[in-house]
Amino acid sequence: MKTSSAELKRTARENLSGKYGVAMLAMITVSLIPSALLYPFADNASHGGASQKTIYYLASIIITVLQLILTCGQLRLHLNIATRQPYQFSDIFFSFRAHPQKIVGAYLLLMLYMIPAVLPGGILLALALSLFANSAPITGLAVIVLLAGMIIDIRIALQCSLVFFMLVDNPDAPIRSTFRRSKELMEGNKLRLLYLQLSFIGFYLLAVLSCGIGLLWLMPYMQQTMVSFYLDVQDVKGAAHS
Repeated sequence: MKTSSAELKRTARENLSGKYGVAMLAMITVSLIPSALLYPFADNASHGGASQKTIYYLASIIITVLQLILTCGQLRLHLNIATRQPYQFSDIFFSFRAHPQKIVGAYLLLMLYMIPAVLPGGILLALALSLFANSAPITGLAVIVLLAGMIIDIRIALQCSLVFFMLVDNPDAPIRSTFRRSKELMEGNKLRLLYLQLSFIGFYLLAVLSCGIGLLWLMPYMQQTMVSFYLDVQDVKGAAHS
């Protein structure tokens, strides 16, 4: 039987009991390192010419990759906590040691799946706003096409939502096999995950109203809940095939 969202959240809170300090520190570090690295480039770009802006965009790409790998290391920390394995702050650097090229490759493959869905709507909307700014029907059609693409992308994102968990859990797994396995595991679970993610909206609004301080508690809570979901889906599917 599938575990309810409330139960997954309860499990996450129990897993984090007494461990919030390291989870919060990891979250802050993963957020601050990329920001600190990008700041000098952003500052130069704001006062420089085209070359400085080009350097800024290139730096942004590299630092985005860095943040992706750090975020996967953060998942490793939460996975260790959830499975009662030894954990430490340095787990956030785990993915730098465990095939980081697979993390980047998986991200690029995911973008390759998702971009085509919104590309027609994006192009059509840009043309509508630039060439047919006074044509409400054409602009409306462009918006509808773009929204349809976004809905498709939400489905793809949910279908592939377990890929990075799997690469962190088993770094030696081939990239394409993780996409296939994620699709299998998410069959019948996509709406369940969407509901779980949406259930945090109230908490997120409260965290924002607290000037962001509440995010120190909320983000580790959300990540641990998603790890609980990942482990639960694996257990349920495994039991169904045993």
